Amino acid sequence: MSGELDSLDKILQGARELRAFTGDAPEFWGRYLDLLATAASAETAAIFRLYEESGRSEWKILLSLPPGDSFPKDLAPQLSGFLPTVSAEGWATKSIEAEPGDGSLYLLGVTLSVGGGSQTVAGFVLPGIDEEGAARRALRVRAVADVAVDFQRGLSVAAAHSETSAYRGALESVAAIYRHDHFVAACMTLCNELAVRFKCQQVALGTYENAEYIRLKALSQMARFDAKASLVRNLEVAMEEAVDQAEEVLWPIVGGSYVARAHEQYARERGNLYLCTIPVKNAGKIIAAVTCERIDRPFSESELRQVSLICDLSAGRLLALEDRDRWLPLRILHSARRALASFVGTERTWVKVAGLTGVLVLGVLFLFRVNYRAEASFILKASQMCYLSAPSDGTVAEVNASLGDNVTESQPLIVLDRKALLLQQVASTADLQRYQREAEKNQAEDKLADMRINEALAEQARARLDMVNYQLERSIIRAPFGGVLVEGDWTDKVNSPVRRGEVLLKVAQLNGMYVELKIDSSHIARMREGIRGEIAFLSDPRTKYPIRVTTIHPAAVPGDKQPVFMARAELLGDIKEWWRPGMSGVVRLDVGRRSLWWIFTHRTTDFLRREMWW
Repeated sequence: MSGELDSLDKILQGARELRAFTGDAPEFWGRYLDLLATAASAETAAIFRLYEESGRSEWKILLSLPPGDSFPKDLAPQLSGFLPTVSAEGWATKSIEAEPGDGSLYLLGVTLSVGGGSQTVAGFVLPGIDEEGAARRALRVRAVADVAVDFQRGLSVAAAHSETSAYRGALESVAAIYRHDHFVAACMTLCNELAVRFKCQQVALGTYENAEYIRLKALSQMARFDAKASLVRNLEVAMEEAVDQAEEVLWPIVGGSYVARAHEQYARERGNLYLCTIPVKNAGKIIAAVTCERIDRPFSESELRQVSLICDLSAGRLLALEDRDRWLPLRILHSARRALASFVGTERTWVKVAGLTGVLVLGVLFLFRVNYRAEASFILKASQMCYLSAPSDGTVAEVNASLGDNVTESQPLIVLDRKALLLQQVASTADLQRYQREAEKNQAEDKLADMRINEALAEQARARLDMVNYQLERSIIRAPFGGVLVEGDWTDKVNSPVRRGEVLLKVAQLNGMYVELKIDSSHIARMREGIRGEIAFLSDPRTKYPIRVTTIHPAAVPGDKQPVFMARAELLGDIKEWWRPGMSGVVRLDVGRRSLWWIFTHRTTDFLRREMWW
C-alpha cells in the first residue's frame, strides 16, 4: 500500500512540476509522456492526434515511448475503432489477444486536455493485468490529463508578457522618434533604436521617392555615407526588391514564395548575413523600407512583427517631417503630386498628369471657341471744329479765354490792338462830313460840277469808313459756336505781334464727337460696318466704352510701319465731361467667334503662308 502511495505522490509531484514548466514544447511533451506512462505503469505509450486532411480524418502519432519506437504495428487494426471511442467517452479500455504464455493484455486510452479544440488521446499497452487494474490505472492517468492545458496556458501568459514587454519597448522607440523635429535626425533615431533593440550589426532606412525607386536616407551609427557607393546601391536594390513584392523578405529564405536574389547578393558581399527587409506603410501605401542585418541568428516572427510595428507607427511622423523639411516650392510640388496620385496612381504620376493635361489643353484649344477681338488704335474727334485766324497784321491787346475753357457762341476770345483803326475811323468820319458840306454848298451855289466831285469824294470817304468799321469788328475774334477752346493759349502773349492769316485759336464742338479708327491691314478682311467693340483711353485704361463702326474707308493710308485703313465709329454711351478731341487709346473690335488655337497661331500661320509661298 505504501508503494502505491509513493507512486501516486511521485505522479502528483511530476504533474506539479510540469504545470509550472517554462521550457520549450518538445521537452515538455517528452516529460509529459513519461509522466503519463508512469501513471499508467506502462512501458509502451503514445500520444495520438486527430488530423483532418482532404475531407477525411486520420489519427497520427505525435510522440511514442520508448523514444524512437512507434506504437506496435500489429495493434493498428485495434486502434482504428478504439481511438474514436476514447475521444467520445473520455477514456476506455480494450482487451486484446496476446501471444500464448503472455497472459492478459489490455489497451488503455485516455483523452488529454490540450486546448485549441484538437482531439488528443494517450494510448497505453498494459500487459498482465485485469480489467479492474486497467480501470485503476486509467483513473491515475485521468488525474494528470489536464497538465498540458496548464502548460499551454502558461505559455500563453509568458508569450503575452513577452509581447507586452516587446510592444512597450516598441512604443518607447516610437516616442524617441517623435521627439525629433527634423527628418534626418528622426531617421537616424529609428535606425539606431532598431539596431540596439534587436542587436543588429546595421539597420538602414530608404524612402520610396516618386513611387519609382528607393533612396537610402539613414544608416545606424553612421551620420554620413557615400550615396554612390556600390554597396549602398546594392542595398537600395534589395530594398526595392521587397517594396516591389510588397512583403517582408528574409535571407536566408524561410518559407514563403518571395524572390530574394538581391538580398542574396548583398548578404554575400557583406559576409553571409541574416537579412530582413520590411516595407514601411502609411495609410496603406508603401513610403519606405527598412533593412536589418545580423550575423549570429536569423530573425524570428515575433521580432519581425515588432520591427514592422515600430516602422508603421513611425511612418506618419517621418512623412510629416520629410515634407516639412523640404524647400517650400518642393513641398508644394510634392503635396500636389500626392493629391494627383489619388486620381492617376502613384507610378509615373507626372507623366500621366502631363499627358492628361496635354489632351485637355489640346481639346480646349481646338474645341473651345471664344469671341475674337481685333486690336486697333483710335483718336477721339469732334464733329465740328473751327480754326480762328488773325484778320490782319497787328498785336494782341486783350485775351478773354484760356486753353480748355468752355465758350459760348459770339463770346469775345481775343481783341487785337484797335488804336490805329479808331484813328482811321475818326479821320474817315471827318472826311465824309466835310465832303458832304462841300457838296451841299456847291448845290446852293448851283455849281453842279463841283457838287458831283464832292459827292464822289464823300462816297469814297464813306467807303473808307465802312472798311475801317469792318476791320474794327473783325479785330474782336469771337467764338463761332459754343464749345471748348482746344488749341491756342494767348494769356501770356499780350502785345505779341500776329500776322494776317495766322491761326490763333481752335474751338471744338463737344456734341457729336466720334471715334476715328486706324485698322491694321491684316485685320481689314474681317471688318464690316456695324460691328461693335470697346475703346479704352490711354489716360484711363480700366474703363471701357462701347462703340459701333459706321464707316470703313475703302482706301488705305500710310501708317507708322505699314498702310492702315481708316474707319469711323459712333459712341454708344453718353459723352463724358472730361473727354476732349485728340484723346487716343486702344480699341478692340468683335469680329466673331474663333477657336483658341486659331487666336494664338493665326499670325504665325499667316506669316508662314506669306514667306513660304511661291
